[in-house]
Amino acid sequence: MSARRFLGVAVAIPLLLVGAPPAAIAEPPSSQDPAPVQILPLTTSSGASTELGQGGLDSPGDDASPEAQDPSSPQGRGDQAPAGTSGGMAVRPGLPSLLAAELGSGVDPEADAVLLTDPLEVDDFYVAGFTWSGGEGLAEGVQIYLRVREGGAWSPWFLNEMVDGGPDESTFNGTSEFITGGAEAVQASVVGSAEALPADLKLALVPGQPQGEEVLEASQLATSQAEPTAVASQSAQPVGPPATPVEPTTAPGAAEAPEQSAASPAVPGSASPTGGMGLAPGVGTALAAATANGLPVSVTTREQWGANPAYMSWSPTYATATHVVVHHTAGTNNYSAAQSPSIVRGIYHYHAVTLDWGDIGYNFLIDKYGQVFEGRYGSTRAAAGKMPAGAHARGANTGTMGLSMMGDYSSVAPSASQIKAVGTMAGWFLGRAGVSDARGSAPFTIKTTEKYAAGATVTLPRILGHRDVGYTACPGNVGYSRLGEIRSIAQSQTHDGSRWVKNGGVWNHYGANGTKSTGWVSYKGEWYYLGSDGAMATGWAKVGGSWYFLGSSGAMATGWLKSGGSWYYLGSSGAMATGWQKIGGSWYYLNPSSGAMATGVVQIDGASHGFASSGAWTGEASAAKEVKDGWSLQGSTYTLYRGGRAVESQPLRSIMASPSAGKAQVISAMTSAYSSSGRSYPARALGSGGAPSAKDFFTILYEEAVAEGVSPELLFAQVVKETGWLQFGGDVKVGQFNFGGLGATGGGVAGNRFPSVRVGLRAQAQHLRAYAEAGVSAGSLANPVVDPRFQYVRKGSAPYIQYLGIQENPHGGGWAASRHYGIELVKLMDQYFG
Repeated sequence: MSARRFLGVAVAIPLLLVGAPPAAIAEPPSSQDPAPVQILPLTTSSGASTELGQGGLDSPGDDASPEAQDPSSPQGRGDQAPAGTSGGMAVRPGLPSLLAAELGSGVDPEADAVLLTDPLEVDDFYVAGFTWSGGEGLAEGVQIYLRVREGGAWSPWFLNEMVDGGPDESTFNGTSEFITGGAEAVQASVVGSAEALPADLKLALVPGQPQGEEVLEASQLATSQAEPTAVASQSAQPVGPPATPVEPTTAPGAAEAPEQSAASPAVPGSASPTGGMGLAPGVGTALAAATANGLPVSVTTREQWGANPAYMSWSPTYATATHVVVHHTAGTNNYSAAQSPSIVRGIYHYHAVTLDWGDIGYNFLIDKYGQVFEGRYGSTRAAAGKMPAGAHARGANTGTMGLSMMGDYSSVAPSASQIKAVGTMAGWFLGRAGVSDARGSAPFTIKTTEKYAAGATVTLPRILGHRDVGYTACPGNVGYSRLGEIRSIAQSQTHDGSRWVKNGGVWNHYGANGTKSTGWVSYKGEWYYLGSDGAMATGWAKVGGSWYFLGSSGAMATGWLKSGGSWYYLGSSGAMATGWQKIGGSWYYLNPSSGAMATGVVQIDGASHGFASSGAWTGEASAAKEVKDGWSLQGSTYTLYRGGRAVESQPLRSIMASPSAGKAQVISAMTSAYSSSGRSYPARALGSGGAPSAKDFFTILYEEAVAEGVSPELLFAQVVKETGWLQFGGDVKVGQFNFGGLGATGGGVAGNRFPSVRVGLRAQAQHLRAYAEAGVSAGSLANPVVDPRFQYVRKGSAPYIQYLGIQENPHGGGWAASRHYGIELVKLMDQYFG
């Protein structure tokens, strides 16, 4: 039994674990450890609900408020977003009218359910899907919904539609894949007629490294608390296509003024920015072939992402292909770049084994970070103009390349990196197939009856959406609206790729007349600079009196750039900015000569100005005062005086800071510090919130701090200070999972309550970031905002830890009114982390 399921059962049946020490609970496996696919049987072979399938129907009031059961309430069906197709999944073939009907219906997956599981604690999984027997599809009116818990927060309910992919000869016996960012709990619902439930309905939960299967019964699963959530919204009307991108006719010149009010970039000092070059992770150069067949971007092959050859039972059949079908997946969109390989492995197992296709259905998959993964076996090895038939669009599997954007793009837009990678891959494929107009259309013969009859020849765009050949909303309304942009990017691939030539280690570009290009050249949405000899420039280059930075690929950088240990800002023209610049709502000072961003205290025009480690201006620094006793801020350092003598000093420390060491080392230091405090860890109370041991607690603390760019050592110091080393002797009680006193104002006011340890620590990290970062907004946080007081913080009013003390903050704000609050936090950090 897993650690999570073990813990859940302990909560449900406490008498079984009397006297069991917390240390007996093993750590949950990582996504790299082999684990079985969890199978949850929901109906029997006759279509009757199992004990699992009835669990949520037995006591309808246990897990939902009365409002959630009332159709007229804000949480009921009337005011919720309508149930739509999650992830653009297909409806039954031959019934196109059902798509519009289902998109427009209002459904409450709990109140309207004929089958409803309890919210169930499960082992972490990355891909989910439903299967049933019979191959007839779902009966009319039957809808399957799913919601998951990720990082302590429950998702909306998502409609899971029948898969419209699969080999052309396959039957309809499952839903399309539903991806997550590593979910740890799940709840399923079926709406419709109880008599029409499909036989042998099962929910498959696929981990990051699937190995075998484990069928779970109700007695093996613990239930969880779950607040009511809405149904994920999806408009029934497609979003209109954007204006066709227009390529600039002139190169950026020195006379063009730098952008003065750009959108806030990644804060210098946090995660490394791209420098505006937009290259996918791992791309060495956009000009050189990344892998075999001259692929234009770095592609993670099946061998690299870990495709288990034992699951592959469908040998590739290559066919002439001159069209591209763009898809998206269902899911929560909450995954990280590091989790993408686990998701791809999960999709592979779900397609190849669970749905019995024998391989993954898509030829390539592209995540929201622009990473490209090989899908169907043989896709990277295909000859020009050929592609192995996939299982991504029934009737159009043969003669196309299937590209799937990982994520649900029904109501949110794919990222720029994702769109660029999709367009680049499509253009590479079409160019090799001899297609000169990626924005055009061409005849295509349908192989299996779906939206069109088998054998029919229809004119389709060279790059089309799945909905163009099937009864589906895929690739989502917003995703579909971006096809014009994808086609434009693809077109730049098909017509210009042959003009770059590498001569003696130097790249040259040749114009239409065959002569070497010089000056600025636009290529695939990026600008390149070629010297008077035609050689492509890299690094810093002075052009027309202004400095520009060209990356290792030659692409011109814009936005924030770190070079040689200093940060620089490059305007939309690419020219390096100098002097005072307002960027993303904050003022920065960039050295007039070098362009380097100022930090600390700097003399400018005879006045002292303070700048945070992020470079944001904090105001004019006050002059040093004569102090005999106590702490005093002198420049950028707090100094403690005794009898007029300095006895201790403490430089201003930024809230936004990287960990002092590696993850394991920092967590070990936190755990050791707690052990040395002599306090007993409240395992039972915090275990119910997801942290049964001190190591579990500090692991979550570290992850939530780092996610927001906040110093994990600071979050540790504040937690132990605010809670008395997790003993909670004040107004705030341990069961609130409130570790920073959020909302607690004294006089018995307990403050805010959070559903889990992770959510409570996440709220605290978000609150710290709000104090530290001037330009932060709810939309720029790493996770959805859970801090109930986020909107009330004056953003950027306390960039330094010492400024968290209201009495020490020159701006008058701060976290706590107690004297030397922030200074004491720094002393705790120094005591335990050096």
